[in-house]
Amino acid sequence: MKCLDLKFYIPSKDYEKSQEFYIDLGFNKNWDNGKLCEFQIGEFRFLLQDFYSKEHAENCMVHLLVDNVSDWYQKFSQCISHGKYPEAKLISPKKQDWGLTISYLTDPTGVLWHIAEIPIE
Repeated sequence: MKCLDLKFYIPSKDYEKSQEFYIDLGFNKNWDNGKLCEFQIGEFRFLLQDFYSKEHAENCMVHLLVDNVSDWYQKFSQCISHGKYPEAKLISPKKQDWGLTISYLTDPTGVLWHIAEIPIE
């Protein structure tokens, strides 16, 4: 048995605005059928869906492991600082008790991204 792919679905309250948000963050949109589209960053992909449930969106979390969380924080901060996405929130990186340094990003729909870096020992 072999796994060929793994993707997850992210809800969107405003499908077009969410697409713009992820493109502005630096994700590439691979395809879009009007109700579902695929985004990619590096080798990793997710599906953005034209579907919204407040409860689902506010309980949806994504973990993105990166090489340098401070660099990603700066990139994302520049993206949302101009006010185009007032619903988006970004929290500066902080080392957690369990060892990871994490920055938290909330997208315009309420999905929480954990942008994490493993400490170099």
